[in-house]
Amino acid sequence: MTSPEPQVLAAANAVAPARAVAVLAGRIGTAWKRWRNRRQVAELLALDDYLLRDLGVARGDVFEALSDASVTDASLHLGASASQARQHETMRLRESLRSARILTIPPRVAAPASAVRAA
Repeated sequence: MTSPEPQVLAAANAVAPARAVAVLAGRIGTAWKRWRNRRQVAELLALDDYLLRDLGVARGDVFEALSDASVTDASLHLGASASQARQHETMRLRESLRSARILTIPPRVAAPASAVRAA
């Protein structure tokens, strides 16, 4: 068996540290973003309930997002819970509209066969 050429080994050894630095930089960047987002979510607690409702979140959602382990992104958790609340509210409104239509609109009566032929 022949050994690899020295140039190939040198190139492989040069790539490994560069890749390690890139991975480390990516992890540091991700950790910084999570810390920054967590701090911004915590600042939402200074707002009153009316403003939080206007943003589409509840104070309990903010506390829940911050109660997760520090390895998760609190802003992603808060966004997911706000999205889920919007979906729930949309479904509730749709259901109330369906109920209102059933209660206020009389059932459709089939037209007589003679009226259909005349048209």
